[in-house]
Amino acid sequence: MAYLGAILLLNLDRYETFQALCNMLNRRCHLAFSKQNIKVINSYKEAFQELLADCLPAIRTHLYNVGIEADVYLFDWFVTLFARALPLEVASRIWDVYFIQGEIHLFRAALGILQMIKKRILGHSFDSILSTLTHPLEVDEDDYFTAVSQIPLSEKKFSSVMGKFFHK
Repeated sequence: MAYLGAILLLNLDRYETFQALCNMLNRRCHLAFSKQNIKVINSYKEAFQELLADCLPAIRTHLYNVGIEADVYLFDWFVTLFARALPLEVASRIWDVYFIQGEIHLFRAALGILQMIKKRILGHSFDSILSTLTHPLEVDEDDYFTAVSQIPLSEKKFSSVMGKFFHK
C-alpha cells in the first residue's frame, strides 16, 4: 500500500489521499489482493493466463516452458498498480486509464508490458526472465501506449473470461 499512498500523496492532500486509497482498496481486485484472498487471487491469475495465451501465445508458451507462472510478477504489478514496476510517468498514466476503464486496463497494461519486453523474454532462461519481470522496467510512455493499443482484448472477451473464473 505504500506505493499507492505515495503516488496519491504526490497529487492529493492527506485526507483526499486517505479517501482515494480507501476507494481503491474497495475495488474487487485490490480488496482480494490486500486481504490476500488466495481463491480470488488465483482466479485473477488463471484469467490472466488465459488472456495471455489468447493475446500473446508465444510469450505464454515460453513462460510456461521455462516454468514462470503469472503470480511471480502479476501480484506485484496489480497490488501497486504498476507503481513499483514502471517509471512514475507511465504508472501515473496507467492509473488514469484504470480509473476510467476499470479492471480491464490492469490486464491490458500487463499484456502490453509483456509485449514491449517480448525480446527480453522469448529465448531467454528462467533466471533472466525472472529478473526482468521482478525489477523496475525502463519503459517509454509512448511505446507503452502503442503496445497496449495492439493488444486484441475486447470488453466482450474480457467479460467472458472474467465470468468464467468468477462465477464458479
